[in-house]
Amino acid sequence: MTVTTPIRVLVVDDEILNNELIQFQVQAIGYQVVGCAYDGVTAVKLTDVTHPDIVVMDLRMWDPVTKQDDLTAGLNAAEEIQQLCPTRLVLLT
Repeated sequence: MTVTTPIRVLVVDDEILNNELIQFQVQAIGYQVVGCAYDGVTAVKLTDVTHPDIVVMDLRMWDPVTKQDDLTAGLNAAEEIQQLCPTRLVLLT
């Protein structure tokens, strides 16, 4: 008998409704949500802690440091994630 472990996903989107919808869709296809974040800074930290198989992340998010909408927040976080803990990424917009 083969036991399969579900794919572990970190969901990152600053829009609460989008974040919840992505989590729902991820779980509906049998994947496991290991965490969610609403900004790139938190996404980097959670990736380092949870070591997901995939990070599904919005490109444009609120930046908690500058307190502004950042068109490249997802790309910046993706770069940091790859340097800290190389992980597969799906970037959404």
